[in-house]
Amino acid sequence: MAPSFDCVPNLLCAEDASVVAWDDDDDDMDENVNNESICLHSSDLEGFPDLPTEDDESISFLVEKECDHMPQDGYLQRFQSRTLDVSVRQDGLSWILKVHAYYNFGPLTAYLAINYLDRFLSSYQMPQGKAWMLQLLSVSCLSLAAKMEETHVPLLLDLQIEDAKYVFEARTIERMELLILTTLKWRLRSITPFSFLHYFVHRAAGDQSPPRALITRSIELIVATIRVIHLVGHRPSSIAAAAVMCAAEEVVPLLALDYKRALCRASEHKETIYSCYTVMQEMLIDRIWTSKKRTSGTLSSFLSPVGVLDAACLSCNSESSIASFTSNPSAITGTKRRKVNSFCDAV
Repeated sequence: MAPSFDCVPNLLCAEDASVVAWDDDDDDMDENVNNESICLHSSDLEGFPDLPTEDDESISFLVEKECDHMPQDGYLQRFQSRTLDVSVRQDGLSWILKVHAYYNFGPLTAYLAINYLDRFLSSYQMPQGKAWMLQLLSVSCLSLAAKMEETHVPLLLDLQIEDAKYVFEARTIERMELLILTTLKWRLRSITPFSFLHYFVHRAAGDQSPPRALITRSIELIVATIRVIHLVGHRPSSIAAAAVMCAAEEVVPLLALDYKRALCRASEHKETIYSCYTVMQEMLIDRIWTSKKRTSGTLSSFLSPVGVLDAACLSCNSESSIASFTSNPSAITGTKRRKVNSFCDAV
């Protein structure tokens, strides 16, 4: 059984109400938070490490262990049944991405912070009427992610910017970090889609040197899907492969089919790759095109990281989209299975 929040009082800081305050009867805690989009600067993409291509054995090991770094089973169903309010995730995510953009952190830092947030929320029952707890959790997740990935990490007090409703002492955040570490079993070096990205890019390109734009676009798509709640329960390896497929269609359209064939041969989880690929296509590309027609903008503006994220948000905020989500997000049966077979046969 997961630990309870009986230790919550120990997380409270000792400063006065001018620093942190909350009220159990405050009905204004759940104010709407604007859907801020993470903006990937060129420095983010150029600074992403060119990791050596892993061999098949190493990748097989990562695939075997990747589920240990995902939210617990039933996480999405808690949103579906409304035992966990989707706004809890969205509010925390939005604040994290605002601060990420402010400090120009790398893309992996954003992904890790949200990964910690999702894994923690899947293991704990957040106390009702404690809006400050979400703020404390968000700050702590971002702090841990920054410590894992960034060369220069702001002071804990300096992280609490961008409309932070509460400001906590460093020792309070550190205690929350310890609670997160314990809950996550100290697994902070999470296996993410970035763990597989270079492997899939090089497998797709074969003997050819993969274009840098393919890696850049794949990173953009991976980060863009952070908001898409439908992909929370999918394997990181499948998200990475699907992102490369979608990126190839934009960057090297004439080679996209060959890339897909190579990626299908490189993975044992073709069904989950197809599921991720479909979600990316339908929720990122189709919605971007719809937004483009509605606003009479240019397609290129909506294919930017900001545009992709704005479009992705539409799927996250739809209660009907959550309600329609199946009990197993990667399950594909009947007609969908036939589509998978057709997809694999085609490539």
